[in-house]
Amino acid sequence: GLGWRKADGPSVSLFVVRDDRVMPGQQIVHFVVKSPLPNGDRITLDLFNKSGSNDDQGLPINGTGAAATYDWPRYFARLAYDPKVNFTQENMTRLSIGIRF
Repeated sequence: GLGWRKADGPSVSLFVVRDDRVMPGQQIVHFVVKSPLPNGDRITLDLFNKSGSNDDQGLPINGTGAAATYDWPRYFARLAYDPKVNFTQENMTRLSIGIRF
């Protein structure tokens, strides 16, 4: 991967995750932008593309998804669309909320 960060400002990164544990050739390419907000909160956008094959039927996988996260100092909320979740033919939309500790 590679990335760039402005001092006390936004950051941009591009990286590839390759995982051959289940099926050879599975990979996800991420493009992530993180930006602080004037009130001390932060927003993160993650665009990703996954490709490869699944382990059930050997069908090709290719899907583009996105996640948007809003970070408060102690909490976060994330909305994500994850196509071909876990390299299956299923698509998933998730809403996550959490506490940082």
